[in-house]
Amino acid sequence: MHLHDVRVPRAVLFGGHGLVRVDRAEGQVELSQDQVNRLLADRLAGGEVTLEATGVRLRVSTDVLGRRVDATVAGQLSARDGRLAFQPRSVEVGGVRDPVLESTLASRFAFDVPLPRLPADIQVERVDTQPGAVVLAGRAGAVEVAA
Repeated sequence: MHLHDVRVPRAVLFGGHGLVRVDRAEGQVELSQDQVNRLLADRLAGGEVTLEATGVRLRVSTDVLGRRVDATVAGQLSARDGRLAFQPRSVEVGGVRDPVLESTLASRFAFDVPLPRLPADIQVERVDTQPGAVVLAGRAGAVEVAA
């Protein structure tokens, strides 16, 4: 976390107590792949998230014409209004990419879920994926901390 325009009362500097004021803060939080899987567990209904440098892969089961099939959905995560959103880019069923089937299935896997409260009430502005983790970065407004 990076703090900007920090005001520390003189008493605090000399070992006393007081309120430390921060006009704005920037920070980031890293969530492991396991944490993301727990966050999305209800939405994925038994599916699994794999986080990669190029984005996200979901391994899911879905019904196609009344038949249960395994699918892999690749896409990107983004932040929107305090929510983590997933937008599919491609869908493979049985290891094959079919444009007609892909356009039908992609909308099934687009979703957003509420983000947990982050330290200092950081509002997420950017989401970056890396192998095994997702990094949520953003800003917070004024913060006061008792010292």
